[in-house]
Amino acid sequence: MFQKERDWLQGLDAMVSEKYPLSVARSIRLACASGAGNLLIGIGKLLIGVFSLSLFTCMSAFYTLCMALAKACAIAGIPQTTMQAEPYKWLRRSAYVLLFASLMYAGYSLRLFFAPSLPSFHPYVALGIATVTFCELGMNLRGLLMARKYHSLPIQALKTISMSASLICLVLTQASLLALSSKASMETHASATGLLGLILSLVTALLGILLMIRINRVKQRTEGNVHDTNSCG
Repeated sequence: MFQKERDWLQGLDAMVSEKYPLSVARSIRLACASGAGNLLIGIGKLLIGVFSLSLFTCMSAFYTLCMALAKACAIAGIPQTTMQAEPYKWLRRSAYVLLFASLMYAGYSLRLFFAPSLPSFHPYVALGIATVTFCELGMNLRGLLMARKYHSLPIQALKTISMSASLICLVLTQASLLALSSKASMETHASATGLLGLILSLVTALLGILLMIRINRVKQRTEGNVHDTNSCG
């Protein structure tokens, strides 16, 4: 059971070790691990949201699960000799998932202006969320800047997805920190969270669009080079 997938992952790891520098290969392995982590965290968030009847938590879970799916598509887009022959198809799917999830989150954030509703957090939980989110954001920003040195689309897609996930996590961070303050009303907290969520989700949607544009450009350039080579041959 899952032998084919296990062989594919082993082939991927061997190819990554051979093709990419050590730092990039480590980033790809971390992306695989973080994708599995996103899946588990998303399921956990979803269960909490369902049992607590919190639409905010359910929406956060939805975005986390979408990022796990987007990372899986980007990893499948890493060129190799097994399981898939069209990496651009998988990379486009990762960009589509990112764009769709971002637009859905933007729609939910807009809803907070008209139907304010946010969960409450224990102070220690709120501080923990803020600490983890800012650390994750810093690491992903560093990884995104490092990825610019490499022209591999899968790596850039993974870094873009990770950065988008971190940006949306800032919304959860703000909601948790605002929950510590009792000076403002629920409507004020919800409006502030909705505004940040709307801005950041539109930013991540733009990242998804830019990723799609880049994938299409590289695909057209590659196909053009292949066509020219065949013509000369």
